[in-house]
Amino acid sequence: DFLLFVDSDCTVDDGWYRAIQETLAAPDIGIVGSRYSLRPTPSWVERAWDRAHRRSPMPTVADVVYVPGGNLAMRREVFDLVGGFDERVETGEDMDLCTRVKESGHRVVDHVGMTCAHLGEPRTLAAVYRRNRWHGRGTRLRYSDGRLA
Repeated sequence: DFLLFVDSDCTVDDGWYRAIQETLAAPDIGIVGSRYSLRPTPSWVERAWDRAHRRSPMPTVADVVYVPGGNLAMRREVFDLVGGFDERVETGEDMDLCTRVKESGHRVVDHVGMTCAHLGEPRTLAAVYRRNRWHGRGTRLRYSDGRLA
């Protein structure tokens, strides 16, 4: 009934699956996930990136624009309803999926209990640059009438 997506270079904490079960019990929620947490020994670049992007204080469950695809769960019926991941999207597939789920009338929420450390986060400034340049290749332009470029 549930589809759970975790990157191969991620680790999840105790309580991760329980948070998914509790949240997806609400029929209006289409996707639940959360930002990645820091690895046990982060570099200064990882700590700075985290401080710059961390939302605080954060309620346990909050509506968001998207959650990362490496820490995302949803009901199978919603996944099928929106057609799943678009295989044409090289990067940003999580944003694209979350957008289509919201357009279908479902909510996308962050649950702080879905703690997931992404061990593959960039550890240097050069690695941050390379990752963001790569992510930019997957950006799709959405026109005001809904068409995608």
